Amino acid sequence: DVPSAVTIIADVQPDVVLLDVHLPGAADAGIPDASGGEAVLRRASPLAPQTRFLALSVSDAAEDVVRVIRAGARGYITKGRDIDQFTEGLRKVLDYGFYFPPEVTTPTPAPPCIWWNHWASPWKTSSCNAPAWITTNTPH
Repeated sequence: DVPSAVTIIADVQPDVVLLDVHLPGAADAGIPDASGGEAVLRRASPLAPQTRFLALSVSDAAEDVVRVIRAGARGYITKGRDIDQFTEGLRKVLDYGFYFPPEVTTPTPAPPCIWWNHWASPWKTSSCNAPAWITTNTPH
């Protein structure tokens, strides 16, 4: 949990921490609107300023990545990777100060959407740049 992690990090002063983004206990640390990893970063970073954090999560959603980076993580890796990628991530955070693999830094393209256009062809496929008043994929 967050309070235990903060205590251990402050006591041990490790070079690097592999930190679960969704660690439980953020509310117990007084940061109820944060993920557990974000709460650890906010509380432990000032207590262990030389420690670098590599965030670990099942999610590669941009908002998850951005929140922990803003809180002080030096890298982000998704669960389900092979041991070599974890080793590479830890080594690069230690040696270079950061690690962001392609699955985290490469944006996912938006799926195409289909919308009705009365003034052009009846159905138009686009990159979801339909007029703002379009709220459904059905003809008006």
